[in-house]
Amino acid sequence: MSPTPRRDLAPGTHQQRPSLTDFAEQFESVVKEKQDLASRLTKALADISAITQLHQRAHAEFDRERTRLNSEIAGLRAQVLGLTCRAQNGTIDDARVQSLLAARERLIRDEFERKFQELTVAVKQERSRYTEEVQKLKTQLSNCICK
Repeated sequence: MSPTPRRDLAPGTHQQRPSLTDFAEQFESVVKEKQDLASRLTKALADISAITQLHQRAHAEFDRERTRLNSEIAGLRAQVLGLTCRAQNGTIDDARVQSLLAARERLIRDEFERKFQELTVAVKQERSRYTEEVQKLKTQLSNCICK
């Protein structure tokens, strides 16, 4: 029995069917590839979960730091009010103390903002990287012929 010509091949050419051994090897290769893609996808999803947990911990730490800094700012404001009252009595140079406390408050706020921005950028970069990896793996898995 001769192989039947395929319509997409040039006239007079025939496609040979692969042997059963070749087919089995190709099928085994495709199955291994699919398993590899599935395990990579699982790993990427686990990594995303770990990044999410890391983000949650960083966010909680950020909230604690924000609370601490806000309480420190409130304490400084209370000191300013106390110093203002004393300055009105003529015991302390009010303008100098006000400027020192304002400068310290600015420094604390700037440090807080910088830390927040660093954490936000790091989380966005990680999330973007893992999202791209998951999309690549999903695309590879959807292109796999052994569904």
